Amino acid sequence: MIGSVIVGGCIEGLLGLTAKYWRRFVSPIVSACVVTTIGFSLLSTGISSFASSSVYPTGAWQNLLVAVITLAACLIYNSLAKGFWKQLYVLFGLIVGYIVSLFFGMVDFSSMKNTVQELGIIALPKLFAYTPKFEIGAIVSVTLVFLVSAAETIGDTSAVCTGGLGREITEKEVSGSLGCDGFISAISGGVFGCPPITSFSQNVGLVAMTKVVNRFTIMFGALTLILAGCIRRLAALISRFRLPIFVWIPRFSICWTAAPSWTVGIISSPCLA
Repeated sequence: MIGSVIVGGCIEGLLGLTAKYWRRFVSPIVSACVVTTIGFSLLSTGISSFASSSVYPTGAWQNLLVAVITLAACLIYNSLAKGFWKQLYVLFGLIVGYIVSLFFGMVDFSSMKNTVQELGIIALPKLFAYTPKFEIGAIVSVTLVFLVSAAETIGDTSAVCTGGLGREITEKEVSGSLGCDGFISAISGGVFGCPPITSFSQNVGLVAMTKVVNRFTIMFGALTLILAGCIRRLAALISRFRLPIFVWIPRFSICWTAAPSWTVGIISSPCLA
């Protein structure tokens, strides 16, 4: 698996470096359809999470009540807030829903101590933990997956530019997104033994709703994850914030993901140019 990830990631990265030679052959409508399909495939997860928790059975009124309160908080805040504060409606809804979840006993901090005792306070990643094996069958299969992921990445990046920046994607941005997607996947697999990375389609919806496109925001989130991976106390604390009932919030953002994705496909279609 690791060997195929390294090869597949390098192939996608090379596609990024040579994007200017083949970009015109990839129809925008293809990328738009891929992103939209992936988005709608997550809808069932969002619906399931809307009524789920680790304490009450699926569909229990407690789960539904917390979910409805969280959704109402997001919508009301988005309608009433102005300017910069309007962009924080998802965070506001999560905070309100989390506070309500405390009263229903959905949050359990007791396992934090056990996690820290078991794993320690500081944990550094083990480099080159797995020996790569290069098998032709696995390489072909994983490379095909990387090619599909490349189409998704192009669609995601195009939709972010359309929904968040109000313009079409540039050739340099296509090249950079594919290069990052591929080469970082090869590094994460070969060095850290991690699964390959890919663009996150539901973030397209969040960008389209908030209009926040800032590399420092992304960098801060990445640094938070790195610190959580090294500091077990922080990781245990963050894990308490992940309630299944809140998963539907980013999942339902596919409703906004579909709009910029369709826009990319329509406005870029040669038939409508």
